[in-house]
Amino acid sequence: MTEQEFQLSARLSAIEYMVCHALKCMYAFNDISTETLDIADAQAADQVRNFTIDGADAAMADIFTDEMGRHVLGMLKDARQMYGK
Repeated sequence: MTEQEFQLSARLSAIEYMVCHALKCMYAFNDISTETLDIADAQAADQVRNFTIDGADAAMADIFTDEMGRHVLGMLKDARQMYGK
């Protein structure tokens, strides 16, 4: 890994952490219930599955969407763990 790749990886990790932290703070501020989070997470999963990339090769778009969805759902899971629900 080059120094630039290392720095970009660290930056991406920081962004992901801050997204999770911001979600956790929003959940706590609004006292969001487990049931509401379950519904929101299911809706997010549906939206990610339906995400399209205009003009992209179908196979590459599917790979990108799968990878993006894995990370989106992972951040939602991490935010819930931080929130404790």
